[in-house]
Amino acid sequence: MIVGRARPHRQGPRPGGVPGAALALGLLLAGCGPGGDGAPPPHPGAAASGTAPTGAAGAEPAGPPPLRDVPPPETVELLPFRASTSWRLGEAYAAGFTWLAELAGHDVVGVTVRSTGYRGPAGGGAAPPEGRGRTPAERGAGGPPPPWTADEVAGARRAADHVIAGGFEREGNGLLRITLWRCPRGEPRGCDRFVETTPERDPYATLARLMERAFGAAGGRVPGECRSSWERGVTRDPYAFLWLGRAALPYLAGGDAETAVRRALLIDPRMAEARLLWARVLRSRGEEARQDPLDALARADLLRAGFTAARREMASIHLDRGEGARALAVLSGLAGLRPDDPVLLRERAELALSLGRPDEAARALDEAPEAIQGTVPVGRLRARIAQELERPAEAERWLARVAAAAPDDAEARLDLGSLARRRGAPGEAEGWYWEALAVGAGPDARVGLMQLMADQGRYPEALALNREIAAQRPGEARWARWEAWLLLASGESDRAAAAYTALSRASPGDPEARLGRCRALLAAKEARAVDACREAARSPGADARAWVALGEALHAQGRSGEAREAATKAVALDPDLPDGYRLLERSLPEGSAEAKLAAARARTRGE
Repeated sequence: MIVGRARPHRQGPRPGGVPGAALALGLLLAGCGPGGDGAPPPHPGAAASGTAPTGAAGAEPAGPPPLRDVPPPETVELLPFRASTSWRLGEAYAAGFTWLAELAGHDVVGVTVRSTGYRGPAGGGAAPPEGRGRTPAERGAGGPPPPWTADEVAGARRAADHVIAGGFEREGNGLLRITLWRCPRGEPRGCDRFVETTPERDPYATLARLMERAFGAAGGRVPGECRSSWERGVTRDPYAFLWLGRAALPYLAGGDAETAVRRALLIDPRMAEARLLWARVLRSRGEEARQDPLDALARADLLRAGFTAARREMASIHLDRGEGARALAVLSGLAGLRPDDPVLLRERAELALSLGRPDEAARALDEAPEAIQGTVPVGRLRARIAQELERPAEAERWLARVAAAAPDDAEARLDLGSLARRRGAPGEAEGWYWEALAVGAGPDARVGLMQLMADQGRYPEALALNREIAAQRPGEARWARWEAWLLLASGESDRAAAAYTALSRASPGDPEARLGRCRALLAAKEARAVDACREAARSPGADARAWVALGEALHAQGRSGEAREAATKAVALDPDLPDGYRLLERSLPEGSAEAKLAAARARTRGE
């Protein structure tokens, strides 16, 4: 979301501009604004397509090519491994496999992986409940039932595009049979089933092949350096892996993993996955940890080339410690190893932006492969970078290309409306706001429209929109402040005074509510305006505007000497406020040198 939106008038209640948080996906359109049949009016800039038109008299230079609207990464819900036999060591092995699969999710390009909390092995396999049918995996695959119930898989599929579930059983002769299911959401044909048998003492290459096939079926890709590290194996000592699983079990399920991970590292100090787990144990202990978790992560990174999860953990620790530059260096190094990973690219650029380094963010995007350069997510980042560099025209050009490539992008249209409003093009801004509403922007677009109408003096329309917003966002006091300010701006001073009085009672310490009540009573020409304005001026948090209002109320009653004192106080608090000098000029003898000086200062401050 573009930052630095236009603010309401200074004399207003300062309710804030359009919220700066990014719009959540799935916001529903709750109406299309006041009047008519709800259809948005035509927008003069809506036809921007990112390419320049060609005329009959002579072809103009072609503009930049349109951006490609790429879908977001597929989401994968990773269910923990379960042992489908009552093997005494099955739970530790299941936790170890789950831990490896969770770390593998960090390496995969093209999917977003999240893990369901560990719930232990099934203990013999759990077939679907009677009468509810069999899971898709069972229907087409044959063989023993999977260790996940139909209800569990169905619940995970509602939350993600794909589900990857793991299970295994001991076959004797030192062999394990490992199974992975990949179940896509909304796929009537059911799940893909990947099965291999592997020696119990060295299951890693087999597990790597299965995970690559499962993630590949979900739309992911495993970089070469990660594939080689998967196949290398965690440890040659099955006893060390057993202790790694015992260490991962309490970590995945919640609990103290310290003793078990210490034992695992004692048996095999070269387990990078155990080093990462140890770093997380140290991090959870906070200041009590005698060892810096960064040391353990650095060792893990040395033991396993391109260890994505370890480097992400490093960056997270640096950010927690306020070391943004170091976090950025870690992410930049990781992005250098995987230059075609769009997620890492965006993380690096967004971190540079958050650290106030837009030039570095732009360089990160410049280094991206051409296939990534012309995409909508990069276009959005380019627009944010241009905004940070105070290049609004460039930001608008990028956003127009984003809007042309993504017809349902409400955020880009909302930002275009805000930029057009700041540029002084209210008609164009209004068109973008209506377009944003039409594609589901919700209350944020109504806020922009309401502020735009207030700028233009269209107070009844702004009031109607404000009431719609208040109905959609109940409990937020700023809409009541806007209501009171719009009533005052539209000349309904009595209703404004009542609204500000209610605000003052609801928030006794709010200086803006007191100032608004003072101004409303002053506009209504009530004698009690002086007392209300004096209360506003002397309340904690009051600024020069309250003293100007008090001076205006005193001047209206012919109390020029007191008005002059209030004006003097106002200009002392804010020497750049022209209203203070104007009040001072009126309260001084006409034609006096002091009055002329105050008038000159008012003119210079008002320019």
